[in-house]
Amino acid sequence: MNLELEKFLKTFFAYNKDSPHNERLLNRPFKWQGVKEDLDLINSLDPILVLDLGCGDNRYKGLVNNLIGIDIADKPHVDIVSDFTNLNFDDESVDAIIAYGSINFGDEDLIDQQIKESFRVLKHKGVFCIRAYASDAQFYFNWTEDLCKHYTKKYNFKLYKEPTTVYRLNQKGQVNKKWKDRRSARFHKNEEKKRELTRLHWVWQK
Repeated sequence: MNLELEKFLKTFFAYNKDSPHNERLLNRPFKWQGVKEDLDLINSLDPILVLDLGCGDNRYKGLVNNLIGIDIADKPHVDIVSDFTNLNFDDESVDAIIAYGSINFGDEDLIDQQIKESFRVLKHKGVFCIRAYASDAQFYFNWTEDLCKHYTKKYNFKLYKEPTTVYRLNQKGQVNKKWKDRRSARFHKNEEKKRELTRLHWVWQK
């Protein structure tokens, strides 16, 4: 990971101690379609070890057994501060991996390194739950269904869940098509610099 990208990620996802939303993990763990189903799937495996790559406030830690949250940004609830290119875990030691909006930055070489490292630590028949943002903006990797299928084939994954478009949910668990991406607007100091309302979601199985 180059220094410019690392600086962007640590700044964009920096912890704001004054934010009124710091405790939102207590009441809104399912902010996107597909999350509850993913977590139910992971727990059905009776996992010994689960990694949440790009865990942010580590909101799933109390909902998934034996979960370790990893993030490049140093935040109060993060278990391990690290990127995802050199995970300090043994080969085939992890039952499931969550990567929501995290394997989503940098060029194709970095994305490939992160998927390769995730593949290394994932057990046979382990699951890899991904949500990604499609964008050609600076620093982002522009995920598409074709790229998902490319990496499926390259690493001989099984597509446990096909790539589908998912939406943000409101506090009632309903699709929120009026959601505003205020983090991006604040960061860029430009109301036009908002990410799209949808993401691409899929689940791989090794």
